[in-house]
Amino acid sequence: MEQAHAEWKAVRRAWQGYLVPRPANPSLRQQHLTLVTVGLGRLLYANPLWTPAPQNAAPSMTLDAIAPTPTDMAPLIQATLDAFEALMVIARRDRRDVSHARRRNPSLAAEVRGALAEYKELNRPKTHTSWALSEAALLAADPDLRPALWQDINLLELRRDPAAFTRRTTQQRPGTREHLEWLASRTAVSDTRVDLSAIVRRTASSAAPVPPHREPAQRGTNRRQ
Repeated sequence: MEQAHAEWKAVRRAWQGYLVPRPANPSLRQQHLTLVTVGLGRLLYANPLWTPAPQNAAPSMTLDAIAPTPTDMAPLIQATLDAFEALMVIARRDRRDVSHARRRNPSLAAEVRGALAEYKELNRPKTHTSWALSEAALLAADPDLRPALWQDINLLELRRDPAAFTRRTTQQRPGTREHLEWLASRTAVSDTRVDLSAIVRRTASSAAPVPPHREPAQRGTNRRQ
């Protein structure tokens, strides 16, 4: 998510100087982006009527207020997943529109070259981020709500454009979808709590230097090591 955020900022920098700051008639795409921004903002800021306007500025809520329990995390994760997927679709369409405009008017080639380069970086496959968010939502959700949540996640999977993925990522999709579907059918997953100390111990042990392998001495032989 941090990488995507940095890439979107690069897209914005590439457009600076070419766009008016506040269009008189925002497009349907811009209206949808505003709704996504307001929706996420009202989940995170301590103002139920929050908007990006300066007069509606408010401090962000504490993590405990946003999600007091793991179950409360599920709708927030799902909202983040929906917003992430929507931004990926918008990035693909923006890049397509810029490419069409350059073909219709070759004189724009130099002006839009930087924006196209940044969109190319932004449009790289982000399926692993989506899968991680999907898995987190299923793990956090109440077991009774997982089947319905899986239906929403599966619709996102089916709507994706396979041409946007690398061959390796595309090959990984069936196994991952089966794993998420399995999670959706589980009833005891939510009872499992991640033991961070155990993860740290495993990570430390895996990073420790491995002693050189020595084959055991065989009785009755003079085999050299």
